[in-house]
Amino acid sequence: MSVDTTPWQKQVQMFFYDGPHDAESTRDAVIHYWNTFANEVVLISTCNRTEIYTESNCDNTEIIQWLNNNQSLTKDCKPYTYSYHEEKAIKHLFNVTSGVDSMVIGENEILGQVKEAFKIADQNKCLASSLKRLFEFSFSKGGCLPHLLLK
Repeated sequence: MSVDTTPWQKQVQMFFYDGPHDAESTRDAVIHYWNTFANEVVLISTCNRTEIYTESNCDNTEIIQWLNNNQSLTKDCKPYTYSYHEEKAIKHLFNVTSGVDSMVIGENEILGQVKEAFKIADQNKCLASSLKRLFEFSFSKGGCLPHLLLK
């Protein structure tokens, strides 16, 4: 979900934030839950987007079903979601980390937010080699893209 696909009212309803509920934050709980279904997972949740990156044998419809079953604010998330696989998912991640897929093209706040999501996933042992290498590479190249686009 992002500002491009989801009305603001629905976006706010699906935002996973780092507020204390019990012993863990909502993000940590989601990552632990999804780690049982996916080999690797990173949850990015900001005021402008909620994205779940997985390396998994599961169909992405299972993620949407899980979202529908684990929140009570909107009946059906599917109309507001997008799903990318393989190369398209990689391209999307690079567009996000570079700020190309932001409301203000080239802004770098999202890079810090993605790094924080990556850190949470890594600390919770939700990353192995595939997503870890992909995200690290996107961080090393993320700041370069906007400058190339402006030239």
